[in-house]
Amino acid sequence: MCGIIYAKNLKDNQPVNNLVKILYVNQKDRGQRGFGFVGLSAKRVGTYRATDEKGILKYLNEHQYDEIIFHHRFPTSTRNTLKSAHPFVIGMEDKRYYFVHNGIIQNADELKERHSKRGIAYSSEEGVDFNDSEALAWEFCLWLNNRKEKIEAEGSAAFICLEVEKRTNRAQK
Repeated sequence: MCGIIYAKNLKDNQPVNNLVKILYVNQKDRGQRGFGFVGLSAKRVGTYRATDEKGILKYLNEHQYDEIIFHHRFPTSTRNTLKSAHPFVIGMEDKRYYFVHNGIIQNADELKERHSKRGIAYSSEEGVDFNDSEALAWEFCLWLNNRKEKIEAEGSAAFICLEVEKRTNRAQK
């Protein structure tokens, strides 16, 4: 099962990178095959993906953020590739959504087919493989933007979705 971490400094403007590294070390057993995060600071939004621990920890040491969503994988339905690593980033209108997920979406193939009919192409596709998390991400984003009445994903899920205004790069929700 994957691990997801969300950290935001509510007290002052100190970076949360060290806190995220400590939390990751304490839940390492939840997955060490695929890593990614989105980090926010006053000046930038940064995303990074890696297939090994060394790359992600190096990046966290070099770039400081005051808000981070971190994901580390234990792949159950897809190969360990950069395209399958989270976060998935979906742009809609004037917003970007950064999405990480832990769980399994049972009807992901069906959702992908429905999304394809709407002109949605998955970024995680590799041949016939795609990540079921991206199916859930699209469902959630379509619902958030009133393009669907309900989320039709079936399965188990824990997820974090960060909404960012494209123009300002500031988190909204």
